[in-house]
Amino acid sequence: MRKGAGVVSALGFALFSALAIVPVAWAETLVESNVENRVFIYFRVNQAELQKWIPTPWQIDAIQTGPN
Repeated sequence: MRKGAGVVSALGFALFSALAIVPVAWAETLVESNVENRVFIYFRVNQAELQKWIPTPWQIDAIQTGPN
């Protein structure tokens, strides 16, 4: 009987030790919230004149007419 109690004690201690090593999984806490807004401003310009200001590899892509 004493031998079985020692084995149970050893297993209990091993189980407790294993659980103590595992980090606790806490619920996530909200730290920051971000709401993003975008504002678009459109200008009507001559495309040839604008292309002079834009670097060479870039090309102008005009927006479609009508509501955006």
